[in-house]
Amino acid sequence: MYPWFAFGHMTPYLHLTNKLAEKGNRITFLLPKKAQKLLEHLNLFPQYIVFHPHTIPHVDGLPPGAQTASDITVSLGKFLTQAMDLTRDQVFFDFACLLPYLADQVLNMRLLTVELEVADLRLKCNEKNQDGSLKI
Repeated sequence: MYPWFAFGHMTPYLHLTNKLAEKGNRITFLLPKKAQKLLEHLNLFPQYIVFHPHTIPHVDGLPPGAQTASDITVSLGKFLTQAMDLTRDQVFFDFACLLPYLADQVLNMRLLTVELEVADLRLKCNEKNQDGSLKI
C-alpha cells in the first residue's frame, strides 16, 4: 500500500490493509517514518502487515522535517506531491487503472479492481484511445 501521506488517507488504507491481512494476505505498507510511530498501534496483524518507513526526498519549498500533509499548509501540498513523485525509483505505483486491461490482455481473465485514488487519477485512468482501448 502506498497512500497519500496524509493521515486522512493513511488511516483508511491501514483499515483496508487490516481487512486484507485478516484473510491471510501479506502486505507491505509504505509510509513516512513519523507516521509509522503514530499508526503502529492500528496494525492489528503485525505478522502479515509490514510497515516500510519511507524517506521523504528533499524538495525546494518543502520545510525540513515535513513528512505528512499535517506538517505543512495546504498551499505547500504541491511540494509534498513532488517529493512523493521522486520516490518512483523506489515504488511502482499508479498502476491500479491498468490491472483490468493487463489481466484481460496478458492473462485472458477479467479482473475487478476497487480504486482508492483521487478523482484526477481516476479520470486519467479512464482515458481511452479512439478504438476504445485504454491509454497506457
